[in-house]
Order: sequence, then structure tokens, then C-alpha cells
Amino acid sequence: MLAMKTHFSISERHSKAALLASTTAVLILVLAGVLFAADLELPGNRAVGGASATLTGTLHTVYGDAPGGGHMHMHMLVDDKGRATKLEVPDSVIAAAGGRAAINQRRVTVQGRTLSALPSAAGEAAQPFKVDAIGLGGSSMSLPEASSPGAQALVSGSQKWVSILCRFGDTPTSMPRTKQWFETLMLGAAAPSLDHFWREVSFGTINLTGSVVAGWYTLPHPRSYYVYGTPLQLDSQRAADDCTGAANADVFFPDFVGINMMFNQDLDCCAWGGSTQLTLDGQTRTYRVTWLPPWSYESQGPTAHEMGHGFGLPHSSGPYNATYDSRWDVMSDVWGNCPPDDATYGCVGTHTISYHKDLLGWIPSNRRYIAALGTSQTITLEPLDQISSSGYMIARIPLPGSSTKFYTVETRRLAGYDAKLPGHALIIHLVDTNRGDRDAQVVDPDANNNPDDAGAMWLPGESFVDSLNGISVAVLNATPQGFVVTVNNGSSGPVSYTLSMTVTGSGTVTSNPAGIACSAGTCSASFPSGTGVTLTPSGGSLTGWGGACTGTGPCSVTMTANLAVSGTFSAGAPDITASPLALDFGSIAIATKSAGQTVTVRNDGVGALELGAVTFVGLNLDQFKIVVAANLCAGRTLAAGESCTVMVKFAPTTAGFKNAKLRIPSSDPDEAVVKVNLNGTGTASSAVARPARR
Repeated sequence: MLAMKTHFSISERHSKAALLASTTAVLILVLAGVLFAADLELPGNRAVGGASATLTGTLHTVYGDAPGGGHMHMHMLVDDKGRATKLEVPDSVIAAAGGRAAINQRRVTVQGRTLSALPSAAGEAAQPFKVDAIGLGGSSMSLPEASSPGAQALVSGSQKWVSILCRFGDTPTSMPRTKQWFETLMLGAAAPSLDHFWREVSFGTINLTGSVVAGWYTLPHPRSYYVYGTPLQLDSQRAADDCTGAANADVFFPDFVGINMMFNQDLDCCAWGGSTQLTLDGQTRTYRVTWLPPWSYESQGPTAHEMGHGFGLPHSSGPYNATYDSRWDVMSDVWGNCPPDDATYGCVGTHTISYHKDLLGWIPSNRRYIAALGTSQTITLEPLDQISSSGYMIARIPLPGSSTKFYTVETRRLAGYDAKLPGHALIIHLVDTNRGDRDAQVVDPDANNNPDDAGAMWLPGESFVDSLNGISVAVLNATPQGFVVTVNNGSSGPVSYTLSMTVTGSGTVTSNPAGIACSAGTCSASFPSGTGVTLTPSGGSLTGWGGACTGTGPCSVTMTANLAVSGTFSAGAPDITASPLALDFGSIAIATKSAGQTVTVRNDGVGALELGAVTFVGLNLDQFKIVVAANLCAGRTLAAGESCTVMVKFAPTTAGFKNAKLRIPSSDPDEAVVKVNLNGTGTASSAVARPARR
């Protein structure tokens, strides 16, 4: 007979936890005059203090984490002109909008009113905005690689971060670590480098290849310019503007999805991580961003934690009034599994939980089990630290009548970055995506304020029972690495569902598991209830899904109902490339012109590429000239494989180093503008010109 741990009342336990969580959630840091605009004026709509208004832009959540356990988070709205407004958003409004994951890094319209102005560092008035309602609308300005981590939004491939080392102007000789030390932290070939860490945590779905470290740079102002007030508050926009500005000559920011800013002294209470919208190198886009003081980057774990916020992950925790009490997640208690520490990179983070990995699309669809209503299924749950040859990696059990609450069940073992976990056991979380933070909370029936002890670890012979919702999880026995469990989810229901696939155009859609292989018309197949099915397009260019799928890449669905999907294929899309991406004209006497240098533009795609007007942008754009007769790209439409050339000359009118960018717009859907860096130095007429370096 199975032993049963103490049953608890969800309605009593979690109503208290929700109250405590909401208390934590209202700790909003006022980053004076920086995290919000002093001017809330929008075209056709000026918000006056206390007046009702509607604002539109991209919403960003930023988390602050203190070494002693303090936690803050805030929301910002950045409009299309780059102006940021600090939002005060009640948890009930977040819930009504679909939860934190549904709005973070998304284009939204908020309705509400401005609050009383708070003084900024410069004595100006800044107006935070109290939000009464949030509506989703439009598309975000995120990079394709940095797609918003909403439900099942795949984050994959090379996630390039630039780590900028910035020292305050009053401590220009203080450099806590060398550039090489940071390069190994980010890109070392072995543990515990962050590239190695994220590869293991994502099962190889992402890596940091292409990331760079830049600096040290000295900021133009002392620390007191960036961190001020009582209590001390980081002016994150000043810090971001000056830190990225210091590195601007060495970094082309649109090449990266994330920016780590490493400072040489403490900031305010916290290290910070999340996202924001920045205009850098002539492009306005969303970046994953961290602001890191020395205590946070001198250990790998806190840096991984803040980068996790950059990827859009919230905290997780136990079901108590504590954000950092769960040793099962790098997004909760970073320090609890140390010592032992790494000799060079301090306290090292663990894996994140299955809910977070599933949120970012890192768990394959055939490793996800969804317990549909009315089912009782015995499955094997393999460890979460690697993809096994069989079995599941997450079991998700929806609560009846709710689209936002569910349990997750996962196996954790002592291996890899999980080697220092509390134990090898089955762990259960109760997830509510309507929470402002800590969506996933460990199920801990002994209610002893410790979600890391035996009470939260489920082993063979034990059962978790939620009698109110008719849900149970019985651990039957152990396998060499995982556990065999029976998951029961209440009342009766279908045992299989039908997936219908309609294909239009020249292309093919296949499914995993097998069943769908459709190249024209409509096909269908039946799959067991709860099965995760991945649909993959091939043989043409998919212009878009319809029905139960969205986007243009592989689509994953879970068979908890009959579903219909459509896919439309076209002839294909263009793909612009330019070579080289930088021209160095060397030293040229003023009032003369250099020899021409040529940029080749090519269409490496399959559709026609339409080119716009080629122009210059940048500080010294008037120092460079396009040779009109040799501009063979003007107004061109390039067929697949076709190329054209643009000739540029350097014509300095004053002495000194000159820099600009050649801007080439096109109809490439993934890269609408290509920029080529242009450098040259104007010298006095008597100087001897040196040839450009090649």
C-alpha cells in the first residue's frame, strides 16, 4: 500500500501564499527619472497628472535581486520614440491580461492615469503611470533571436551577449577582474562557463557562441551620478546610456541579443536583469539586459540568474513569503547549494525547473506529458538535466476549470550542474501564470517553510493527493535514473483526439510522432490524449500557420482537444548579404578623396530582393561619398543569386578620425537594413598619407 504524505488544503494554503506574494510584488523600485519618462506626451494624447490616458509601446519586466535576499521587480513601457514610462501594475491587472509571460516583451496598450510626480535626480518631475487595464496589440520590436518568452516561444540558437566592463569615473583604476577572466566566465569550453551552463540547461538548444567582452571603459561621471538617493537607487538609463556609449566605437550592438553591464563597484541594493528597448547604432530594438555589481559576477550563479531574467524567466520559490528559498532552481536560491564553490567562479547555479524550460520551448514535444481530464496514466519521468532516449521530462496536470493553474512534475538527480541539489527525487510545483512573479511554487505538504527537505521530495511508495481537484501523483518505483509514476486527473474524457492538417501551396508538413505527412489538401491523424505533437514544414517557404499554430517555424501542439491547423507556402523569401562589412580608408589628406572601395550586395535567398536608397548614417556621414556612376545597386531588384556593387570614397574636410555607416535597406524580411562600418582619418595636406590596412 502506498504511503501518503500529509494532505493539504489548496484553497487555504495558497490563498495565504498569494497574499504574501502580492505583498512582495508591490515592492517596486523607483529608479528616479530614468526608468520612466519625464514627459508622457504621445502624438495626439498628452497625459496630465491624475488624468486618464492610454499609452502604447513595448512592456518590459526588470527584476532586482539583493545578495541578502531582498527582491524587487518593476514594469516599464517604452513607446515608439524610445521614451520609457514606469508602470505600477496591480497583480489583478496582470492576471486579467493573461499573466506576466503574456505581456513581458510584448507590444501592449495600457489604460490608466498618471500619479503624483516624484522628484528625479535633476529636480525634474517624472510621472509614474498607474495601470487599470492592459491590452495586447501589435508586434514587439524584439530581435528574431530574442523572441518574447511567452507560452512555448522557442528561444534557440546562438544567443550573442556583449559583456561591457564599466568603471565609474571616480574609480578609474579599479578593475575587480581582468577582461580574460570575464571571457572565460562567458565562453570557456568547460564548466562552469555560462556558455557551457546554458548549453546543458537548454539541452543544446542555445549557446553563447559569438558573445564578446569589451572594456574596461571609464564612465564620464562618478558613481554618485548613477547611484543616488535615500535609499540608494540605480539610475539604470544613465548607466545603460553611458556604459553602452563608452563601448560604442568597439561594438556594433545590433549583432547581439543581450547586454551584460559589469560595473566595478556596488550599485544600489541589487543586481538587475530583464529586458529594455534601446536605440543603438541607429536601430531601436529590444535587448536582454543585466546591470551587475562585483558581488554578482564574481560568482557564476547570480550572473546566470540575471541572464535568466534576460531570457524572460521569473523567479520560482516555495509556497511561502520568500523568493529565494528553493534550491531546485537557479531562478530562486542561487546560494543554497554552496559551498562547495568553484575556485575561480564562486557559487555555481543549478538547472532551472521544468516549467521554465518548457516556457522557453527547450523540452521536446514528445517528452511532455499533459494529463487531460479523465485520464489515469502510468509514465516514466526521466531526469531534467538531460534528454533521455525515452520517457518524459515534464508531466503537466491542468486544474479543472482553469487555463492558468496546473501542476508540473519532474525528476531531479545529482548530476552535472544539479550535482549539489538536496537529493534525487520527484519534485512537484503548483503553477499559476496569473501571479506577478514566482509563477511556480514547490508543493511542500509539511508546511515547515523549507521546500528543500524531505517533505518536498517524493520517493517510491509516496503519493501526492489534491482531493479537491481529483488529482493525484503516485510514485510507484525508481528506474536507474528516474521514477515510474501514475498521474490521475479526475473525471472521464476522451482517450484520443484528431489533428487535422491543411496545406496550401508547394510544401510539406510532417509530424513527430508520425501520423501527419501532408503535401497538398487536408490530412488527419489521431493521437492519444496529452500527446505533444510537433509539426515541421519542409520543401518550400512557409509564409504562415493558421488554426492552432502561429509563426513560420516548427509548431508544437498538445492533444487535449480536436485541433485543426493550416499551413500556407510561397516561393520563398530573399536574403541580403553585404561584403565586406567594414571599410578602412586609412589616412587621407583633407580636401582630397581616397581611392574608391567597393561593397558587394548579394541576394542569397530564393525570392526577389528589392533594394532601397543607399545612404550614410552616423556622426561623420558627410565625410564619405558614394560614387554615383559606380552605385550599381540603386533601385535594383536582385533575383536569387544576383549581386550588385556600391563604390564609396573618403573625402575628409577636417582633420581627425572619421566614422560613419553605409546603410543599405532592402525587402529582406529578417534583416531589413544592412550597415557597413566606414573608418578613415583626415590629415593635414603636408602629412604623408598611409595606405589603408587590409
